[in-house]
Amino acid sequence: MVGTGLSHAQNIDVRAKLQLESHIVVRSGYPTLFGTLFDDTKRPAMEPVAVRFAAPTSNFGVKECGELGKEIERVRDEYLIRPDALGRFCVRIVPAQGTGPKVQIDATLAVRPNSAYFDSADARVVLDAGKRSVALSFLPADRLVRLDGAARTYQVSALGDDDTPLEALNIALFIGKTALGQATTSEAGRAEFRILPSALGPPGQGELRAEFVGTDAINADSSTFRIEKRVTVDLAIDSSVREQLAAGVSPDDGFTFEARANAHGTIVHEGVIELMVNGASMGAGALREGVAKIETKFSPTTSEIQAELVYRPASTFYEAGLPRPLAIKVAAPSRTRYLPFVIGLVLVGGLLFADLRPKRQREQKSSLHRSIPIVRNLAGIQVVRSLAGIAVRGRVIDAHTDSPIVGARVWIEAARSFTREPIASTQTDANGEFLMDRALEKDKSVALFAEAPFHKVTKLLLHQGGEVVISLTTRKRAILEHLVEWAKRGGKSYDHKPEATPSSVARAGSNNPRVVRWAHEVEYVAYAPVAVDGSMAQATEAMCPDGRSSVPGFDGRTLVDAAPSDAGDAAMAPATFERPSEAALDDSVAKRGQTRKGFF
Repeated sequence: MVGTGLSHAQNIDVRAKLQLESHIVVRSGYPTLFGTLFDDTKRPAMEPVAVRFAAPTSNFGVKECGELGKEIERVRDEYLIRPDALGRFCVRIVPAQGTGPKVQIDATLAVRPNSAYFDSADARVVLDAGKRSVALSFLPADRLVRLDGAARTYQVSALGDDDTPLEALNIALFIGKTALGQATTSEAGRAEFRILPSALGPPGQGELRAEFVGTDAINADSSTFRIEKRVTVDLAIDSSVREQLAAGVSPDDGFTFEARANAHGTIVHEGVIELMVNGASMGAGALREGVAKIETKFSPTTSEIQAELVYRPASTFYEAGLPRPLAIKVAAPSRTRYLPFVIGLVLVGGLLFADLRPKRQREQKSSLHRSIPIVRNLAGIQVVRSLAGIAVRGRVIDAHTDSPIVGARVWIEAARSFTREPIASTQTDANGEFLMDRALEKDKSVALFAEAPFHKVTKLLLHQGGEVVISLTTRKRAILEHLVEWAKRGGKSYDHKPEATPSSVARAGSNNPRVVRWAHEVEYVAYAPVAVDGSMAQATEAMCPDGRSSVPGFDGRTLVDAAPSDAGDAAMAPATFERPSEAALDDSVAKRGQTRKGFF
C-alpha cells in the first residue's frame, strides 16, 4: 500500500514541502515496509520517519532490512527510522509469536523534521498478511509536461511477493480526483496509459496517481508521480481595436485598449502584457480573466509607430510566446486643442489691462512635460526555488527591459544586525548571474540586497538559500516615481491628472522656491541624456521639500555625463536639453514669487 502526504508551506517562511511515498509487501516471508522521502523539487530528504502501529506495539517487532534502515530507534510506542542519502528506508515487520500468520498490519508513518525549513508529512500503509501483496510504481518518465504538446505515455509496474510481475491487474490512473483511464497489466506486470495533455488540467504542479483497489486474494496499493505542467502564452487583440489603431490615434487624448492572452485554450489569470516601442515600455496592464487593459500616449512627432505586445510571466508555468507586432497610426494634433486656453488668456489679459496690472508673457510650455511610462510592481526579488543548506545564486535584470545587469553588487546582511556589515558579497557576471559562495546558517534569517551603479537598491528577507531573480528599477524612474507620489500626498493642487510631472509640480508650487528648484532638478535628471548614479540620485532626493534625505544641497559636481543607462529612458528624452544654471533658477523662483502664477 502506498501513502502520500504533502505539507502546506507559507511563502513568507520560504519553507519546503516534503512528500512521503511508502509500500508494504512480503519479502522472504516477512512483511517489508519500503519508503522514499523527498522534497517538492524531487531532492532526497534525510529527515527521521516515525512508524506507529494501530495494534499494540507489542504485537510487532521491527528489524533491519539489508543496507537500508540500519538506524532504527524505539521511542515509547514508535519506531524512528532514518533514511539514507538517497532518501530511502526499509524495515521488516515481524509479528509477535501467537498472533498467527494472517495478521492485519495497519501502520501510520509521520515525518519528524529536524530542520525548520521543512514541514511535516504523513502516510498510512495497510497489509493483510493472508493475501498476496502488490507494489505499484511509475516507470521513469519526463516530469515536465507541455500542455500544448503531443500525447504522453506513462507506464505503471505491478510487482508481487519477492518482485514477481503480476499479470491481469486492473490499474486506474487519476490526476487529483479526475479519472484519466484504466489499463490491465501485461505478462511483464506493466500497465500503459496514453494521455492527452488537455486532460491534465491547468498549468502548475500536478500529481498522477495509479491505484489498484485489491481483490479477495491480493492487497490494494497505489503510487504517485509528480509532474509540472507548462504552456506557451499567445497574445491577440480584437479586430475592432486593430481598425481603430489603423484609423489613427489622437496624441491629445491617448489610447486605451484591451489585449487578450490565451494558453492553448486556457484563460491566463496571471502576468502582465506590455506595449513596447524600440525596447521602451509605452504602457502595461495586469491580466484579469485573460484580459489586460493598456493605456498609452504617443508623441505627435511621427505619423506611424511600429510597436509590439509582449507577455511578462509571473511564474514558470506560463512561458511567453513570440511578441505580437502592432502598427499604430498617430493622427495629427487637433487644431482646436488650445482654443479654450487661448480664450482664457484673452479674458485674463483684458482684466489685467483694465486693472493696470503688469503684463507678463507666458512661457512656452516645455515639451518635457511628458512622463516616462512607469510599469509598477515589476521591481523586487522573486524566490524561484528554495533549497536548504546551499548558497544563494540567481540573476539580476532590469525590471522594465528584462536585460541582464552586469557588475551589479549583491550582498547579505544579518537580519537583526546593527552594524550593517555584509556577511557575504559578490558581483554579477556578463550574463547578470551571481553565486554567493557562503551558505546560509541553519535557522537564521538574513537580508539579501542588490544594487547597480544606475539602478536603485532592493531588499528581501530570506530564511534559507536558493535561486532568486532580482529585478532592479533605474534611478531615473525611481526619482520620477518619488515626485509622482509626493504630488499625491500634496493634495489636489499638486496631484495633476492623469499623473503629475515636474512642470505641473513647479506650476503648483510657484510660490515655494524649494519646490521649484526640486522640480527643475527632477526634470533634468529624469529626461536629460545623462546616466544617474547613486550620488546624483541622492543629491536630487536631498532637494525634496519634505526633507526626507539628510544629504546637503546639490552643488552640480556629481553629474555623470554619459549615455543613458536605460534604453526606455533614452527613448523618452528630448533631442537637446540644457540644465538651467543657478542664476536662471534664482531668477525663475523670484518671478514666480512675485506673480504666484506662471508656467514651467
